[in-house]
Amino acid sequence: MKDPLLELALINAAQQPIQMSAVEFAKRLRTSPMTASRRLKELEDGGLIARMLSGRSQAIIITEKGSNTLKEQYLAYKSIFESKPAIELNGIIESGLGEGRYYLSIRGYTKQFEERLGFNPYPGTLNVKLDDESVAARVRLDNLAPIYISSFKTSNRTYGGIKCYVASIGGIDGAVIVPDRSHYHNDVIETVAPVSIKKTLNVDNGDFVKVVVL
Repeated sequence: MKDPLLELALINAAQQPIQMSAVEFAKRLRTSPMTASRRLKELEDGGLIARMLSGRSQAIIITEKGSNTLKEQYLAYKSIFESKPAIELNGIIESGLGEGRYYLSIRGYTKQFEERLGFNPYPGTLNVKLDDESVAARVRLDNLAPIYISSFKTSNRTYGGIKCYVASIGGIDGAVIVPDRSHYHNDVIETVAPVSIKKTLNVDNGDFVKVVVL
């Protein structure tokens, strides 16, 4: 059976409502009307489509969530078949929670950064709020093997591990980091470098920055 969300997108349901009966959709999916109806209900329950029923027909449109799902699938396939391995993430600089300065001054972390990434990070992360396309592209990080900064314990607490991906931040060599205990959603990435990225690039909150994961 064909992918039902993709089939709806191919008949323009991402741009406008389309009229289609379960029987017609079953023919497109090469399955039974009962299975086609079930697949449509699953998409609707998952928030990927919206439906307006009218007799035996129905108006179907792909929601924003459904469109984002399709974008993620597209970018995942694109990463498989394109020769260029780099992942480009674009966004604007925004203030963080202020925790990076503290954590990146702890020897248990800095020693591992030196050993595994080859630099001692400037004490503080640069946070980037990603645009919509980059939020979808970020899923490609899951296909990369990270450089892992291991968790460790001190006398009074445990510090979580960090996944690191070598990157260029506005042309500065550094890394995208994804702490195991991150407080951020997928639309924000944290970056580190051996220098203050803001000072080196002469940028501030609200300014655009390009991050290329290598």
